[in-house]
Amino acid sequence: MLAAVFLIFVNVVARYVFSWPFAGAEEILQLMDVWVVMLGAAVIVRENRHLNMDLLYLAMPSRLRRAVDVFITLLELALAGYVIAQAWRVIALLWATDTRTVASGIPLALMYAALVIGFGSGVLFLIARLSRRRSR
Repeated sequence: MLAAVFLIFVNVVARYVFSWPFAGAEEILQLMDVWVVMLGAAVIVRENRHLNMDLLYLAMPSRLRRAVDVFITLLELALAGYVIAQAWRVIALLWATDTRTVASGIPLALMYAALVIGFGSGVLFLIARLSRRRSR
């Protein structure tokens, strides 16, 4: 986030003081946004802080709640695995065709790598959560 703020500041100074805007700044900021969101999603998974509809959940007996927790974690693992597999396919295609952003020339595969890293980290956190449940 600090790098994004610094880039915005430098671009504003370059544009309004020197009349020389950095054309690739917007693209770089968009790529940074994707990375921040994906890494933030991994943190949300680690802390188990995603949105929940917990009215029924809280009314469940503890044994059923544990079963629902395991089911939800397995569902999250399946979804993350699917997203990672699809992102790998897109990365391979973008890398093979050397697709780059228009203004800054950054390989577009780097944006999709954020999906693999974010969801991959989430998978590790979910596996850790499952292993903690087993040890109880």
